[in-house]
Amino acid sequence: MSVLGAVVAALLAVVALATAAAGRMLTAAAQADTAADAAALAAAPATFPAVGRPLPVVEARRVAASNGARLVVCRCPVVDTFALRVVDVEVVVVVEAPPFGTVEIPGRARAAFDPVAWLGGRRGARSTPLPRRRKGPPERRPLPPCREVSIRTRLRRRRTPSR
Repeated sequence: MSVLGAVVAALLAVVALATAAAGRMLTAAAQADTAADAAALAAAPATFPAVGRPLPVVEARRVAASNGARLVVCRCPVVDTFALRVVDVEVVVVVEAPPFGTVEIPGRARAAFDPVAWLGGRRGARSTPLPRRRKGPPERRPLPPCREVSIRTRLRRRRTPSR
């Protein structure tokens, strides 16, 4: 029985070690996805030079490192136009999984940046002419009426027995 007990204990230890490694790798996968999302979102506005940020690759590398990942690929074209641009980022999180050794978990993300929307406009609004302004003071519209309800009114409503 002692040999059988040792075999069962060893088998349970291997299963527990593999389960812990799988948990670490799942956590690293979530961390890689988060780091890739954050790096892509940080690099996207930097592709528009008027934003005044550093180069998109530098921005993506900084944000990926702050999330515990290493930037592998950054397709971040810097464009001087107002065109919609898309940024693709790939990162790697290195995790130590005891039965498997050191494992690199990849993460990918894509983010889009629209300079026209960032500046407060709408896509396609530039092709239509702007309406002419009226001379004189701006037109004042009345505010919609609002209903005041106090806490006491709410409490009275709750206490009122239903018929």
